[in-house]
Amino acid sequence: TFITTGMRADYLTVAVRTGGAGAGGLSFLVIETHQPGVTRTKLDKMGWWMSDTATIHFDEVRVPVENLVGAENSGFAGIVANFNSERLSMSAQAIAFARACLEDAANWARE
Repeated sequence: TFITTGMRADYLTVAVRTGGAGAGGLSFLVIETHQPGVTRTKLDKMGWWMSDTATIHFDEVRVPVENLVGAENSGFAGIVANFNSERLSMSAQAIAFARACLEDAANWARE
């Protein structure tokens, strides 16, 4: 997996399979990055240097039950809710970028 700011994060929110197949078998866990079994490898990129990206591997990581976020096997609802808020904020950002580009182009054309 490629995780943005994965090299700097102290905690990870991870969707894990805790039940059967399909959406109903996913749960969210908070995992501390210093725990045994968590390894991170920096991904070298050609661009986007201001944001590090890492591959994160989990090998027999033990997670306390109190690190479960929400109810067990209800993580898919959290994923969908996150996607919806991400899409809304990314749409607003795209509109702002487009407006700035249009204003720059109009100013250049007026010169």
